[in-house]
Amino acid sequence: MARLNIDLKLSDLEPTDRIEEYTADSLVRFAMVVNKAGIKDSDLKEFCHNTDWLAEVMRKDFEQTMHEAFFGSLPDSLKEQA
Repeated sequence: MARLNIDLKLSDLEPTDRIEEYTADSLVRFAMVVNKAGIKDSDLKEFCHNTDWLAEVMRKDFEQTMHEAFFGSLPDSLKEQA
């Protein structure tokens, strides 16, 4: 199976950039979640069709991002107590 690597920043994308019917921004974000979750190419089709698995991966990514954002915004004195 061929692998496509795209080296760009999300900030470089325009809202009108599209690949087929999907926005390029959405596809890049999806690819980032898939890579972060460790989904292998051989499992990608199953992952895309398994809504429970997809929802669980996205929920974990969202919770981790919110946790990092919350604790990252705390003063150092409170971080030590947490």
